Amino acid sequence: MHDDLSLEHGQTNTAAQALSTTQAIWHNSLTGDNIWSRMTQSGQVIESEALMRTDLSWKIAATGDFNQDGELDILWRHDGGSLFWWLLKSGKRIDSVELTSVQDQNWQVVGTGDSNRDGQLDILWRHEASGTNSWWIMPETQQRNGGKLAPAAKQKIQSVNDRNWIAAGTGDVNQDGHTDVLWYYRPTGLSLWWQMQQGSITGVSVLNDAIAANETITAVADVNGDGALDLVTQNVTLGTSDLWLMQKPQTDGKINTISRSVITPRFPSGQAAGWQIAGVIDMDAGNSLTSATFEPSGIFSRSQTIGGVNDPADLYLFGLGTAGILSASLSGLSADADVRLIQDGNANGQIDAGEILAWQWERGAADELIEVFLQPGGYFLEVRSYDNQLTNYQLSTGFTATAQAEPKLDIQINFAPTSEPLDIATTTAIESAAVFWERTLMGGGSLVPGGVLPIEITAEDLNLRDGSPDTVTLAFAGPNIVSDGQTLFIQSGNATINRRRLGTIDADSLRNLFIHEFSHVLGFGTIWEPLNFRLGDGTIRQIGIRGDATSLIDPALSLYRADSYAGWAYGELLRDAGFTTETIPTAVPIEAEFFAHWAESVFQTEALTPIASTGLQPISNLTLAAFRDLGWNVNFGAAEAYQLPDPEDQPPVNIDFSNLDWQNAPSRLDGSAQVLPQAKPHQHPRGCGCSHHLMTDRHKLAAIATHTLV
Repeated sequence: MHDDLSLEHGQTNTAAQALSTTQAIWHNSLTGDNIWSRMTQSGQVIESEALMRTDLSWKIAATGDFNQDGELDILWRHDGGSLFWWLLKSGKRIDSVELTSVQDQNWQVVGTGDSNRDGQLDILWRHEASGTNSWWIMPETQQRNGGKLAPAAKQKIQSVNDRNWIAAGTGDVNQDGHTDVLWYYRPTGLSLWWQMQQGSITGVSVLNDAIAANETITAVADVNGDGALDLVTQNVTLGTSDLWLMQKPQTDGKINTISRSVITPRFPSGQAAGWQIAGVIDMDAGNSLTSATFEPSGIFSRSQTIGGVNDPADLYLFGLGTAGILSASLSGLSADADVRLIQDGNANGQIDAGEILAWQWERGAADELIEVFLQPGGYFLEVRSYDNQLTNYQLSTGFTATAQAEPKLDIQINFAPTSEPLDIATTTAIESAAVFWERTLMGGGSLVPGGVLPIEITAEDLNLRDGSPDTVTLAFAGPNIVSDGQTLFIQSGNATINRRRLGTIDADSLRNLFIHEFSHVLGFGTIWEPLNFRLGDGTIRQIGIRGDATSLIDPALSLYRADSYAGWAYGELLRDAGFTTETIPTAVPIEAEFFAHWAESVFQTEALTPIASTGLQPISNLTLAAFRDLGWNVNFGAAEAYQLPDPEDQPPVNIDFSNLDWQNAPSRLDGSAQVLPQAKPHQHPRGCGCSHHLMTDRHKLAAIATHTLV
C-alpha cells in the first residue's frame, strides 16, 4: 500500500476533522519554519497551521501533552542548553514554560511519558557518550528553581554502552499503563521495544521489518486508534516521511507491519526540502481499563471523538484522596454516547458484575450527568459510543469533598414482632434484597422525600379463603402512597411472607423473591397509573407520577407506553433478538388484567414477570428503565444479562386463583387525602397487595400481582 497524502497548510478538511485525534509537528531544519497538523486515522493530513519560525539554533527535542489539556506541545532545546515547552492550542502557541537547562550536548532527549504514573509528563534522557539513560521525573506542582521548572527527581534505567543502539522514542507498546522505550540498531535496522515497569525491563518486543539504512525513526504514536503504536520514519535521502501502521505485540513478542504510506504535505513554497515530522501524538484516551488515560485528580475536562470498531470507548483513570461527591457531565454530543463510573475492585483489568458504580443513559445526543458519593480510592470514567456511532464529546468532572453523602435511598427494614422470629438466613436474604435496590436506585427525586423508606416485614401462616392452609403463596407486598394534593409520595411499604412456604426455598431464591417484592413497594406496577385522591375540600383528583393524570400504561391494550425509557430498552431487546434490525422504541407487553408485571408470555425468566423461574431471574435493563420512567436516578450498571426467549418455548400455565386470599393491604392515608378504590375487571378481592410466587404445573414459582387496592 502506497498513498500520497497531502493538504496545503492553513487549510482544514472539516468533514474529516471529527475523525482525527492525531496531531503532528513538522519542522524545517533549513528555514526554521514549523507547522502543526492534524491527521486522520489513515494518516491523511486534514488540518494544518503555521507556527512561529524559530532560529536554527533551536531544535525540537520532543513533543507531548505537557499541561494535560489534550493538545500536542513542543519541547525546544537551544544549542546552548536552554529548554522551553511551547504550550499549544489547536496549533497556536498560548504559553511557554522554561525548564532548567542542560548544556552537555551528550545528553539528548529520547522522548516523553508519564514514567511514574503521577499524571505529569516526564522526560527520558540518554547520554550518548556513557550510555546512561535517565528519566527526569517532573513535579506534580510547578516547582521552580530560579524561575525555571526543575525535575523533582531523576531515575536511571538500564544503560546501553553500544552507540550503535539508538534510543528512538517512547510509548506504551503493550498497553499496561507504563511507558516503554523503542530502540533501533543502526548496523542491521533491527528495532525493538523495552517493556518497562517502575524503571525495570519486564519484556522485549521485536519489529519484524527492519528500518533501512537511509531511514530514521522520528515519531511514535497510535495514529489509527487500534491500540498499537505506529511509527513515522524519515528518508534522509529523499526527504519524505513514511507512516508505518503496526500491529500490537504478538504472543511470541513479534510486532508485524500492517502497511506503509508516504506523507507529503504541499507547503506554500512548493518545496519539501528540509521538512520532517518532529513529533506525533495521539490524543485519544485509552480504550480499556489497562490502557486508561491517567488523570492526576478527580477534576478534569476532555474533548475527544469516539466511534467505530477500533475506538468504541475512552477511559480515564483518576484517584481520590478523600471522600466526596463526584459529578461527571457528558455534553457536546453529535451522536449517542454514555458515561459510566467504574471501579476495578478485583484489579483484573476487566469490567465485572457490580463494578459499574454509576450509569444513567439517555438516548440520542442528549447530555448525560451522573453524581455519586465516593470513598477515597481509584476510579475510572468511561465514555462509550452507543452502537459504535461516531461522535464528538465533552467530558467534564467536578468534585466536592465531604465526609457525608447527600440523601439517597435508605431502605429501613423493620421485622414485626412475632412469636416465632425469622431465622438469620431469612432476615439476611431480605436485607440483601434491600441493599440491591439501595445500590441500584441512587435517589428517588420526589418519590421518597429525604430518601428514607421504611418497610415492615410480617411473617404469617397464611390460609386460603376456605380456611385451609395456604401452601401456595410465598409473599406479597406493596407501598403506602400519600399525596399533598399535587404529587405522589411513597411513604413506606409492607411485605408479608408466608411461614408455611419458608422451608421450600433457599436463601438465593428468597433474596430474588424480595428483590421482586420490594420493586412493587418502590413503584413498579403500583403507580404506573394515576390514583384517585379525595382532597380536603371533597373534590376528587387523579394524581400520577408527574403530578397529573398521565399514565405509563394502556390498560385496554395491556401495553406500557413506547415513548419511555422502558420502550427504548424493549426496542433494544427486540433488535438483539433479531426481531428488528434497528432499535425502535416499542410499547412493552404487560400482564393483562392486573397490569403490574411484564407479560409472562413474552419475557418469561425476567425477574419482574408474574411467574418467576426457579433458576436465574435477571433484573434486566428493561426493568431498570421502568424505574427511570418513575423518576428514580438509576444505575444501569446493575442490570443483569438478559435476552428475549423464543415465544414458542413458552409452555402453558394453569393456576387457579379463586381460593387465594391476601388480607394485609397497605392503607394510603396522609390525614388530608384518601385514595379512592379503583376496581378493575377480574381484580383480586380488596386486601390484595403484591401477591407473589405460586406453584405451577411446570415446576416454576408464579407471581401474580395487582396494584395495591385501596
